[in-house]
Amino acid sequence: MYPYVEHSSYTTVDFVKRAITYFGYKPLEIQTDNGSEFTYLQKTRRTHLFDSFCLKEGINHKLIRPRTPINDMNICA
Repeated sequence: MYPYVEHSSYTTVDFVKRAITYFGYKPLEIQTDNGSEFTYLQKTRRTHLFDSFCLKEGINHKLIRPRTPINDMNICA
């Protein structure tokens, strides 16, 4: 693993791909906040790159409720 210079949907997908390869395990679900690297901030008909990746890999992408960072504790801790 190595640090990323930017936070984007591309680096997020790259990180998850590398983590799957490194650990040899694909998660069933990934819970994220509502950051732009994970989802579109406004409702749209377009599919976000991260959602497309999760769908293709059979990973459930769960978003926490907006403005409730306490729900994100298990990820950030």
